[in-house]
Amino acid sequence: FFTRHHESGKLSNIFSGTLLATGEDRLVAIQTLHAPKIQLDQAPVVMVSREIEAVFLRWWQNTRDFLALLLACVVASGIALLAFQRRLRVAWQRQELQQARLQRYQLLVESAGNMLVMLDLEQRHQIVNEAYASTFQQPREAILGASLLSVIGDLAYRQISPFIEVALSGEALDFVFSRQSSERNDTFQANVRPYFESGRQTGIVLTLHDISS
Repeated sequence: FFTRHHESGKLSNIFSGTLLATGEDRLVAIQTLHAPKIQLDQAPVVMVSREIEAVFLRWWQNTRDFLALLLACVVASGIALLAFQRRLRVAWQRQELQQARLQRYQLLVESAGNMLVMLDLEQRHQIVNEAYASTFQQPREAILGASLLSVIGDLAYRQISPFIEVALSGEALDFVFSRQSSERNDTFQANVRPYFESGRQTGIVLTLHDISS
């Protein structure tokens, strides 16, 4: 190492290699001390050496710990992603099942002779048959999404709202109410019952039968 240092012509060098005496792989730092004010035949040289493995030991340990942490994060992220995909798939399946149920219910509603509607928990129309739309003289497209109050009017709503509230709490009821318009007075036999999906109430179904004389 001293020979390589002197041949380089530099004041400081770092070398790596194998010591002939011990056969160890060493990292060697050599510094020539240059002191112009001190008259010496030959400038002193200082050498410090360490085993290469010892020099990089801490780096290897940190790298190993980092790779272990990275692997743990990758595994945890993969597990979380699989769980999220499973929940998303279940949600899609539930949504498709709900849509299929609503479509079947829509067919039943359309084939019913009486007026029949489905309301959500906020009393907004979700399904409406043609008999209901015709009786209340509004297009079905205008009724869908509209509140029950806005469709049947204030007087009729005040009569049936207590029964609607009971149905929203999970009970079925039969009742009679009347509705006045500029053209005629109507009386309806009504049935309201809760509607459940997957064991959870999602709305109510209101059936009306015109019993006006």
